[in-house]
Amino acid sequence: FAILTLVNLPLLASASHAQCNFTEDFTGGFNQPWVVTDPALAYVQNDVFRVAFQSSDSNEYHGAVLDPCVYGDLLVNVRMRDLNSSVGKAVAFRNNGIFIGYNVNLRSDPWNDVVLGKGSFAPAGILAQAYFPHSTEEWVDVQVEAIGPQIKVWVNGNLVIDYTDPSPILTGWTFLGINAGGGSGPGSFYALAEFDDFSVLDVRSAVANRSEE
Repeated sequence: FAILTLVNLPLLASASHAQCNFTEDFTGGFNQPWVVTDPALAYVQNDVFRVAFQSSDSNEYHGAVLDPCVYGDLLVNVRMRDLNSSVGKAVAFRNNGIFIGYNVNLRSDPWNDVVLGKGSFAPAGILAQAYFPHSTEEWVDVQVEAIGPQIKVWVNGNLVIDYTDPSPILTGWTFLGINAGGGSGPGSFYALAEFDDFSVLDVRSAVANRSEE
């Protein structure tokens, strides 16, 4: 699989904040400046962003990076769903390499949870976890607010995670996709997820919309 290695990109200062405030509904294709890891695995179909994963390599990630903006404090909204029991469909933020940063993973049955991770989806990388029962193929609305070291996650309008990181990562890129790991041979793990109605705002524009609630 072709992998986009973000660690080789320079960490640039953000463009003007207005230019880094994006909305994307994927109608008719990509309408914003996304960089895709592999067009055969991450693509727009029927006006949603679809990401597939099939590998035994736990270091792989497939999806799309919102380029060129580097965010610090931000507010992200996205709808996501499994099309099978995907382990790691995620919105990632403040990332400076392949999952070198934060990610919010939504896992349907049998896990039924939302997980805030840092750096990887291994147990050592889990910062917070909340029970959230939902079904495969069910669309779920996820909102993430990161202000300095404090990260809050809402699911379908309910605050489910409120975590303060004692060693925070404060800047990085934002992207959507699947990270999943491990198996005994090629193609041993398969996942399929979809994303829609994405937006990201610099927190100086967005903070009044959420953090004071």
